[in-house]
Amino acid sequence: MNNPNIKLIIKVTDHANRRAQFTLHKGAQLDASIISPKRLIEMHNGICNEPDLEEKVSNQILKSVMGECTQDITGKCTIEEAI
Repeated sequence: MNNPNIKLIIKVTDHANRRAQFTLHKGAQLDASIISPKRLIEMHNGICNEPDLEEKVSNQILKSVMGECTQDITGKCTIEEAI
């Protein structure tokens, strides 16, 4: 990574199946109401399950929880998830 200010890189890997690869760099700020740590770990491990209603409600409860990425994380997701 050439620019230390860039914390998220998304590359489209499969246009037909609408898949992308993401790299979240160390130091990126995370909002748990947008993506939970559990979901981020699943995506890092290649697990692509749709979040259920319970997970969506749980994420809304975490609306004010912020965290910081302590290491680079790479994973695969849908283009919609990347956006």
